[in-house]
Amino acid sequence: MLDDYVTTANINNVTSLYLNEKSIADLTGIEDFADLTSLHLWGNLLTTLDISNNSSLTTLDCGNNQLTSLDVTNNTALASLECYSNQLTSLDISNNLNLNYLHCYVNNLSSLDISNNTALIDLACNMNQLTSLDVTNNTALTNLEFFANQLTSIDISNNTNLLRLYCYENQLTSLDVSNHTALTHLYCGYNQLTSLDVKNGNNVNFVGFEAQSNPNLTCIQVDDAAWSTTNWTYKDATASYSEDCGWGNNDSDGDGIADNMDDYPQDATRAFDNYFPAAGYGSLGFEDLWPGKGDYDFNDIVLDYQFKTVLNSSNLVVDISGTFIVKATGASLENGFGFNLPDAN
Repeated sequence: MLDDYVTTANINNVTSLYLNEKSIADLTGIEDFADLTSLHLWGNLLTTLDISNNSSLTTLDCGNNQLTSLDVTNNTALASLECYSNQLTSLDISNNLNLNYLHCYVNNLSSLDISNNTALIDLACNMNQLTSLDVTNNTALTNLEFFANQLTSIDISNNTNLLRLYCYENQLTSLDVSNHTALTHLYCGYNQLTSLDVKNGNNVNFVGFEAQSNPNLTCIQVDDAAWSTTNWTYKDATASYSEDCGWGNNDSDGDGIADNMDDYPQDATRAFDNYFPAAGYGSLGFEDLWPGKGDYDFNDIVLDYQFKTVLNSSNLVVDISGTFIVKATGASLENGFGFNLPDAN
């Protein structure tokens, strides 16, 4: 090491750097760390960060700096990105298909497109300036935090794996988690809720529930009204718990399907979601030398899949979508993957 720099030979094979709280204002030279997979920079003085050459990065923590922009389009291996407590006004993660963990809270984001990030498990985008958030493609999410934004609605009907939902301090008018049977944390206070359905068959396993400061909320639908009255005290005095708030006969979109049975109560062209497999993902393995003997490991391509079929009120197919996650590619031959929908036109 020579004063304020190191020779290239000394940084070969360096895979991790922990530079937290070092008062660093300039990270020039980081581009030469070609083997870097993990970079931790939180609590510094950075206003810019160029990691375009660090294409092997899987983990980046640059939180609590002064960044106004962050380009991760070349960092397609990223699985974990923490860029919280900066001054970001936009964030393009459309190329980061392997992203499992995204914490971008306390920035100045007015929009966030995560439609390509189907592997996301943990998303925290709270304390920004978001007016909408589309999580319909993010079916793997178990933790979703978007509190202290400006959302008036959120469609979480596809996110049935959620364990934790933090959506307080928005402008939500309705929230239905009746199909979210794994949910253990729900914080939806300080909104404009007029309907809240928490009757998911799992209320007794909740660790946290708060719904206070929703002045227009008079009824909260739950599994057991007596149990909720005793155990869930964070609500307004004007709201009461009930096993039936009387929403069962409502048909908001007029498609003949009651709202409590309708996966799309505000869309008359859609009514039901069907999944294959019914829960989670199926797996496919491909062997490119089959039926040749001596190589039956079926690991040349391995991927997880899930199909979603949307039906209307007449049980006719409206659309079909598929989610595919490549888990392994181990072939010496170059293979691809495709599928055919018979009789589709």
